[in-house]
Formats: sequence, C-alpha cells, structure tokens
Amino acid sequence: MFAHNKMVCWILIAAALSGGCGLQPAKNPTPQSLEVLECIEGWGCVRDAANTPPPGPAGTGQRPTSLPSHPKISAGTVRPRQASWTQLQGDVRVQNTPDGAYLPAQAGAAIPVGSSIRTGSSGFATLTFQPDGTLMRVGSNALLAIKSLTLGTDGRPETHIVLDRGQLWVLPQGGQIAVKTNVATASTDNGSPLGVSYDPASATLRASCLQGICSLRNEQGTVILTSGMMAIVSGGELPYSSQQMDGQDLQEWVDENPGLPTYFGGQVPSWLPTPDR
Repeated sequence: MFAHNKMVCWILIAAALSGGCGLQPAKNPTPQSLEVLECIEGWGCVRDAANTPPPGPAGTGQRPTSLPSHPKISAGTVRPRQASWTQLQGDVRVQNTPDGAYLPAQAGAAIPVGSSIRTGSSGFATLTFQPDGTLMRVGSNALLAIKSLTLGTDGRPETHIVLDRGQLWVLPQGGQIAVKTNVATASTDNGSPLGVSYDPASATLRASCLQGICSLRNEQGTVILTSGMMAIVSGGELPYSSQQMDGQDLQEWVDENPGLPTYFGGQVPSWLPTPDR
C-alpha cells in the first residue's frame, strides 16, 4: 500500500510540473505585448501592440508572420461602413429586419447592420465590408448576424459578428474582427485572417489564425493564437493552450477562400497547400 501511494504521488507531481492532465481550465495570462479591448456589450477582444511582430508556430518550421499593410480610414472623410453580397452560391437567405422573413440574397445588394444571414446545405456566400474591403466567407448551414460595422477612434474598421452555428472565415483589411458565440468570443486585430466554426449541439467552437495574432476569450480567461495556430472550446471550457493547424485545416482555408491570393498581394504563401478545387 505504501509503494502504491508513493507511486501515485510521483505521478501527480510529474503531471503538475508538466501542466498536464487538463485538470485546470485555461487561465493564460495575456502577454505584455497585447492589449485587452472591451468591445460592444462587454465582448473581450485582443489587440496586438504596435510594431510587435507575432511569433511563428513551433513544429514544422518558421512561417512568415508579416501581414499585408492596410491604411487607416479617416472617419470624417468617408461614408459609413456597410456590407454587401459579393458572391452567392446555392441557398443563401437574409433577414433584414428582426420580424421580417428570410428572403433570397441578391448579388450586389447592401446588407443592413443587424441583419441575420442563413445558408442552406449547399449555400456559400462572400460578403465585402466597405470602404475598407474586408472579406467574410460564410460556409454552408450557417446562421449569423451582423452586429455592428464601425470605425474606431483610431480610424480603423471594427466588425462584430454573432455566430449561432456554422463556419466563417474573415480576411480583414486592417482593423478588428470579433465573432461572438455562446461559449466564447474569437477576435483578431491588425488584419489577421480568422476562421471560426461553431456547433451549438455540442457547444463546440473551433477558431484558427492563419497569420498574425488572434484570440479566444470568455469568463475563464484568454487563449492567444499566433500564425498557423488553432484552438477548440468544448462545452464552454477553454483549452490549456492553442495548437498548430494540421494539413486538413490548412487545406480547408485555401479551398474555402478563393480570395486568398488577392489578400496576400497576388500569391498565396508557399507554406499553404494548393487548392483542391
């Protein structure tokens, strides 16, 4: 019995030293190079400090971390930000008023702030946010709402999305993106591409950061995602840390986002796979 207890003690000590066993929810402290922002309705977002290059992921070699340069917008000289349909495929519907019906989306039509978007099993859509040119790709079987489209006090665009189910990818032209679900808020700043999927049945959120710095945040704390990293929130429990995207995740990024070459100035980085379609 003494030998058994001694062995258990050593196992527990080893687990504690390695941070293993997953017994504690994530309480990752926000690095000093990051600033926590309070978004609308208390949404927690993370902004990387100016001139602070994000680290590359560990594992299969250093990936480039520099992001395309996106100029600031002068709030006093441009029209308010707005969204419109750029590309539509299959069943895509929009509810422009809270009590209105879901009507088929029309290419080129404006999408009022507060609108809800629903895609069917074969539905895909690309939205463009003007005047900055940020793109958002919406996958099939998705339900989301455009909460706000604004310009911050620093002249950078700020976009807030509520995602009830499904998957989306955002290619920002600078500024901040926040995607809120029932279990956590995924956010990105300074033009970092962000992918988010949410399954309400299992209360599972998957977020990926293609390049730059992104974050996942809820009342338990914050998980930072850097270039090529992802994290999963299951049942509202934040993970201990982020992990590197695998080949399937990267393949999905390039397959679902035909706008990637344009976003990266004409050529997708060499560490991304070739599109399958």
